[in-house]
Amino acid sequence: MTRQWDRWAGTVQDLERATRLAIDVLAQRSRADPPCQIEIALPQRLTNAESPDALQAEIDTRDLDLIRSIRIDVGAKRGLRARIHCERDSPALTMEIVGEDRTRVEGLTSQLEELLRRGKQRPSSNNAVGGLGLLLCFTMVFLGVFIWRAFDTTSSEVGIDTPAEFGALLLILFGALGSFAAVLWLLPALQLLRLGEQTRLRRFRVAAMAFVGSLVASIAATVIYEAVR
Repeated sequence: MTRQWDRWAGTVQDLERATRLAIDVLAQRSRADPPCQIEIALPQRLTNAESPDALQAEIDTRDLDLIRSIRIDVGAKRGLRARIHCERDSPALTMEIVGEDRTRVEGLTSQLEELLRRGKQRPSSNNAVGGLGLLLCFTMVFLGVFIWRAFDTTSSEVGIDTPAEFGALLLILFGALGSFAAVLWLLPALQLLRLGEQTRLRRFRVAAMAFVGSLVASIAATVIYEAVR
């Protein structure tokens, strides 16, 4: 059985707890700890370990943003087996449980899902994040052009006659691209957090709400100005 989350945010401790839970469940029948393989990929470095302790010992909290992927494989080739894989690209977190005993597979899947789904982020689809970024980007372009026309900044059909007008056009373009990049930065597919740390969106929610509010106010003010002038 497979469970996937396109966008996930959680701590290394969450992954460690999930790993230990899988080890405990698999050890109940064999009465011995099952094999455990952990792979931690960072730029120019690949760490392999055989214990969930490595998730604490081998990962520096200062390097959380550098981690490209973490692969956890618990269990022998035959019998019940659990795999947990998180990476920067979507899906951010994949959990796969395989085995011949359907009851045990469903039981372990349910337990791990209950633990890991707490990190599920909204919007849950990474495509929705891209769509939100494009919407904000086009809104910035529309607002910029609308304000430009409302205040009669153009004096020809082309609309760019002076360095100031050229600079205004560049400002609109940079604002649009910047807003798209900001959405992608605020809503990444994977966020590995320190204990007690909030997601980027929660940390910068006041600034994000102020920015959206300023957009709405700017559009409303421009529309009112066009109506009464």
